[in-house]
Amino acid sequence: MVRWNHVTKTYIQLPMVTKDGYGLQSGRVWCIERDSAGIFWFCTDGGGLHRYDQRKGSFTVFQHNPNDSASLCHNRIRTMAPDKNGGFWLGTISGLDYFHPGRKQWRHFRHDPQNSNSISNDRIQAFLQDGDSVLWVATSLGLNRLHLRTQTWKRYFHDSTSGSIANSWVKHIMRDREGSIWLATVDGISRYNPQYDTFENYGTENGLTNHYVYGIVEDSQGFLWMGTDGGLARFDKQNGAFRMYDAADGLQSNEFNTNAFYRLQSGMVLFGGVNGMNMFNPAKLTDRTYMPPVVLTAIKVFNVERSFDADISSLEEIVLSYRDRLLEFDFAALDFANIERVRYAYMMEGIDREFVSFGTRHFATYTNLPAGEHTLRVRATNADGVWNAQELRLRVIIIPPFWETWWFRSGIIFAILAIIWGAVWLRLSSIARRNTFLKEEVRKRTHELEASNQELAWSNDRLQELNNEKNAILGIAAHDLKTPLSTMLTLTELVENDRNTLSTEELHHFNSLMRQSANRMMALITQLLNMNMIDEGKLNLSMEAVEVNPIISALCADAEALARPKNLVFHVTKPVDTYYILADHSAYMQIIENLLSNAVKYSPLSKHIWANLSIIAKEQQEYVCFSVRDEGIGLTDDDKKRLFGKFARLSARPTGGEHSTGLGLSIVKKLVEAMNGEIWCESEHRKGATFFVAFPRIEKPTDT
Repeated sequence: MVRWNHVTKTYIQLPMVTKDGYGLQSGRVWCIERDSAGIFWFCTDGGGLHRYDQRKGSFTVFQHNPNDSASLCHNRIRTMAPDKNGGFWLGTISGLDYFHPGRKQWRHFRHDPQNSNSISNDRIQAFLQDGDSVLWVATSLGLNRLHLRTQTWKRYFHDSTSGSIANSWVKHIMRDREGSIWLATVDGISRYNPQYDTFENYGTENGLTNHYVYGIVEDSQGFLWMGTDGGLARFDKQNGAFRMYDAADGLQSNEFNTNAFYRLQSGMVLFGGVNGMNMFNPAKLTDRTYMPPVVLTAIKVFNVERSFDADISSLEEIVLSYRDRLLEFDFAALDFANIERVRYAYMMEGIDREFVSFGTRHFATYTNLPAGEHTLRVRATNADGVWNAQELRLRVIIIPPFWETWWFRSGIIFAILAIIWGAVWLRLSSIARRNTFLKEEVRKRTHELEASNQELAWSNDRLQELNNEKNAILGIAAHDLKTPLSTMLTLTELVENDRNTLSTEELHHFNSLMRQSANRMMALITQLLNMNMIDEGKLNLSMEAVEVNPIISALCADAEALARPKNLVFHVTKPVDTYYILADHSAYMQIIENLLSNAVKYSPLSKHIWANLSIIAKEQQEYVCFSVRDEGIGLTDDDKKRLFGKFARLSARPTGGEHSTGLGLSIVKKLVEAMNGEIWCESEHRKGATFFVAFPRIEKPTDT
């Protein structure tokens, strides 16, 4: 959580939670309100409600207590709104709360499926106080109107009837300066008509390019601005039309976020998105006045471009044959700065009844144009969507066939005779082909049977292999789960039988032992699931440019902390240069963490571990290589053959009582190979082992 001064462009970081519980309990803040006393209230995602006194620099935290029905109903709070009595309406993912700080009173409103006079859904999205008697509540399933005096609810949902809201998932509610209530939904926006208790909806048919609307802000000119997943939209209430802005106009991206919008007193408007924040003054935005002319760029017949004596852009008339049945006319508006935002419409007089609009598509296709004269008309918009009154006009003349010529009639008679002769010949040829076909079918079926037998044999071998693997998994599970399960059963029996005589320290100790046993079982199950995902090809890797140095430094520091109980000495060689590889960030961290963990696990007490990051050359290419060497017992020749196999049980054993399933190195090898890397081990028995993992080095990515 930071406080930003937009004048000085400076940030102040608010403290996160410390050991004594001071600070924000969650780094994800959904809503901020400031009361009349200057106290800030923060709604967090999982940390509850925070009261922050800026003058004292102190926090007061209100959280859900499962043993106290008069506490906050859930710690994930999406929104809040103050009322005139000094209280707050709080919207959580598990219901609606009303809280009065002075009275320390909480009141809960929850959805009751058996009671129509309750809120429609417990996932609250937004509020709007309508005078002293009505509270509008937006949820993930329906809009609600609460009459505060009578405590009665009315629900609004989207349905097929005219006048319902655009979508039942309402993200935001606001009132404009004329007093109209507007809803932002996941399918456009809606305006409430209090006279008829209905809604008027606006969406993609009005120019909105993406229907998912996060929130609405009104500017000083009365325009409504809203963030979507397809850019920033400006809505003109006078004509009911949207004007879209996207990344080409300077937006941080085309995707915006929930609750990330605000209007400053200066008139500046702020919208937050996935790549930062945009701040602008809507009054200073101007539309483009340039109207690009439309020119013809190509004419294709059966997808082959046709050449003409004159320049294609200057043609006013073309003559084509009736044989040219597939025609394509390519055109372009001469607006090279924002060509991707230009929209086109065209029509062929005599064929089309009205202009055909296909957005940014800049070609028209016609098939089987009838003989005669036609006129192709094309018009385009500028980058702001304003249509140019000047059109491209091209006269198209199709020459008809000579159906009435003597050679055509003679050809018909000849064709009839040829058909009769051909029918006899085809019958005789058909019998011969049928015999040949039957022989070929016999040969194919024989080949298919042989192939099926081979496939059955392969399937049988594969089933045997899978059965062996299943037995190995069951053996691992039975062996590695038996001990922790037995431990947990023994401890639970001790606690159950002697709970009145056991001290608090003993109970905490038993609880710690049961947690360790549970963690061992969870680690084994997680590794089995990871191996299953890799084998089934369901592992999704996000390949990106990864800076290796900070990852190695951080993981080596973590490994040093794990090595202290065994009095191990870490030696880390850190290069001066910064190295980059193409890999999945999380998978690479998992690989390095596994190798370091194994080095600590198999090192005797008071020994040394060496970690090194360097560049090596292999096959005329540079590789970023990380190696870790220990002074453990090392590997035998038989160990090396089975080192990276599934469920490999090696001769070496953990030196500090740690647990090993035999799956870690198998998963590591599959991850390395999936990211085009290499891994190998060099070891002599009783002389330690060194593991190497290398990935092709790439250049430092350039900032865009």
